[in-house]
Amino acid sequence: MVSVLFWIAALFSEVIGTMAGFGSSTIFLPIALFLDGFNTPELAPDLF
Repeated sequence: MVSVLFWIAALFSEVIGTMAGFGSSTIFLPIALFLDGFNTPELAPDLF
């Protein structure tokens, strides 16, 4: 179910980001972090 919400959020952020005139990652990143979580070792594996 999270996978479906993830893809719907990606589509939504692409459309809104394009219409607003800025990158879709500005909208998608907070949504993706809410759905998938934030793991520091995945972000910077060389530091740990």
